[in-house]
Formats: sequence, structure tokens, C-alpha cells
Amino acid sequence: MNLLQEPEDIEPELLSICHHKLGFWQFEFMESNKMRLNFEDRDYQEITDHCEKATQINPQNLEAWHIYSATNDEASIYYSKKFSKHYIQNFRSNPLKSAAPQQQNQKFLLHREFGHNMLPKLRQQKNNLGMGYAAEKQIAQKYIFHVMAAATGLIQQLFLCSQVSTASQTKTLQTTLRLLKIWFQHGNLPEIEQKLRQGFEQIDLKVWIDVIPQLLARIDIKDQMIKQSLLNLVEKISMKFPQSLIYSLSVTKKSNATERREAAAQLIEKLKTTQPVLVDQAQVISDELNRSAILLAETWQEAIEEASRIYFGRNDGKAMYAYIEPYHKIMEKEPETMNEIAFYQGYASDLLDAFSWMQRYKRTESVADIN
Repeated sequence: MNLLQEPEDIEPELLSICHHKLGFWQFEFMESNKMRLNFEDRDYQEITDHCEKATQINPQNLEAWHIYSATNDEASIYYSKKFSKHYIQNFRSNPLKSAAPQQQNQKFLLHREFGHNMLPKLRQQKNNLGMGYAAEKQIAQKYIFHVMAAATGLIQQLFLCSQVSTASQTKTLQTTLRLLKIWFQHGNLPEIEQKLRQGFEQIDLKVWIDVIPQLLARIDIKDQMIKQSLLNLVEKISMKFPQSLIYSLSVTKKSNATERREAAAQLIEKLKTTQPVLVDQAQVISDELNRSAILLAETWQEAIEEASRIYFGRNDGKAMYAYIEPYHKIMEKEPETMNEIAFYQGYASDLLDAFSWMQRYKRTESVADIN
């Protein structure tokens, strides 16, 4: 600590390492004792202060960015436990109305900038947020600040990892997953969405290849702001790395979830304009894999069980008909494989007879027809 009191006598790189080590040691102490000791805001601030200084002196200090983002993530959890869930939901849906008018511009003005030069401004902004608000609003705003700061640190880590060939793939994946967590939880705030969008422009698209399943699993997310940003990112990935994405999209296109299926179909159509041969080949492979992996007997058994659950469980004949009709349409195609021929020979006549009664029920709505 005595060395840091005379920083002009220390080489910048060594000084950055010293601040990083102090932050790292304090963070490790906090992690190992958080179940036993009660930590407060000043404890988190002391760690982030050291990491900020480390990154200001050496913006390439990847480990300092890691501790900075991890500490802010812990701080956001700390503050999330201090205010009511009801309040933060209201705050997230309309954050500017939760602030005093004179503080609105001050609150989010600096969030438009990105990079390590933003950190001192964010810290000053954080200090200003604590004045003039009710206690619960102060806590909520500090919570949002720490989420923003954690996202800043994660984005900087991914940017630096893409510049260093020796970066650990495992660590990069962990960082990407943590960023996705923040995005999907808080991306409906315009300021966080803007920060993430700016950060995505700096991150190499290769980073996202390892988390394609996680991205596609959320393309039907309810929040429209997050959904649009996600679709834009997936579209960029598909244009630069179509081979890495096409099969996953083909599988998602067959999802039972309507919105997910439609989103995947939309992305495939856009990709088809630049890669028509690749899309067609992937579609053939996907269809054949599904055909060989899921036999008609298994498909129909599952379909009949689900249709029975809809009718007898919910007493909804129309919904049952809407669900089972596409499976009967499949039977209109000519069988191609030996397994399909055997299934058609054994069950096609009974299924055709059942479907005729289904169509009659649709016209008459008589329970006798469906029974």
C-alpha cells in the first residue's frame, strides 16, 4: 500500500498489476467469507476502485476487467436483496419516471459512451445518484448502476479476448454466458440495451458461435426490445458464419413453440437470399435425420396421447382437432422408407377412417361423431 501512495515512482504496468492484485485479494476474501461476514457498499466500492485504476492505467489488463465485472455483479445481487421486487419491476418498466426531474438527464447521460474512459464518469455518476432520492429509489438506482458496470466489464473482457490468441476458450465462454444473463434479464432497459448494442459492435462475432444454442433458445422471448436485438445479432452471425448456424436454425424451425418456429423460419429465409444451396442441403439433412431418428409409430403415439390429453383434460374438441390435423396431412404423402411402408400397411386405413370422423365432428360438433 505504501508503494501506491507514490505512484509516480512506479512503472505504469506494475502499478496496474498492484491495483489489480489488491482488488483480487479483497474479492477473494469477500467470496470466501460472504456467508460469515456482512459486506456493505463500501466493501464493493473499494474493490471496484482498485480495478478501475488498474484498467485506467492499463486498458489491456484483462484480469482487472474480470474482477471489476464480477464485483459489480455481486454488488447488484447485494442491492437486489434490499428492495422489493414490486418496485424494481416498476422501475425497470419506466426508469426515468422513478427519478426526480432534475436528475433525469444526469442519470443516464453518460451511458452513451463506451470503453475504459467511461469508468471515472460512471463512478462520479454513482456518487450523485445517492443524493435527493427516497431510500428505496437510491437502492434501485445503485442496483441498475452495478448492472451497467458489470456489463461494461464483461464486454471489455470479450473485446480483449478476441484480440489475444492465447485467451482461454473456457474463460471466454464463461464471460459470454454471464453477459447473456445480464442481457436477457435487463436488456429491456433502453440504456442497457444501447450499451450492449454498442459493445456487440466491438466484440468479434466468433465469440457467439459457442453460445448459439443459448441464443436460439431465447429467440421467442416475450420482451420485444430484447427479441429484436437478439434477432439482429443472430442474423449477423448467420451472414458471417452460415455453416455454424444453419443446422441449429433448421432444428429450431421444427420447434413446437410457434413463435420460436416462426422466428427461425424468418432467419432462414434471410439466409437463403445469400446461401440458397447451403440452406437447401441443410434442410434435406435435417429432414432425413428427423425421419431416421423419429419413426412414424413414435410420432403418432405421442400425437394421439397429446390429442387425448387436450380433449379429455381440457374438454376442447376444436383444439384437439387443430393439433392432430397436421399429423393426418403427413399421411397424404407417399411412403418412402421400408419403415414407413410397414406403418402405412398396418395403420393408414384406421387413421384415414378416424380422420373422416374428425372432419364430420368439425362440421356437426356432435360428441357422438368424435366418440
